[in-house]
Amino acid sequence: MHLNHDPLLNTKRAAHYLGLSASLLEKWRTRGEGPRFIKLGRAIRYRLSDLEAFLAEGVHRTLSRGPKLPKKIDETPDDEG
Repeated sequence: MHLNHDPLLNTKRAAHYLGLSASLLEKWRTRGEGPRFIKLGRAIRYRLSDLEAFLAEGVHRTLSRGPKLPKKIDETPDDEG
């Protein structure tokens, strides 16, 4: 039998670890967003490794999303200036 010693944090502690509010984590859970969590009966717990993975997913090199593309084909810029 393999025992996982990954610490489990409640919502308040998980939010503190992430630097977020507990209410935001609760909202994310209802929307299927945010870090993965475990439900044990009525208790919600977050694995430390899942919080670290969530933080790693948020790491970006730039906020740029590349060139802005027209929303519709008929919105292409005119050559006339």
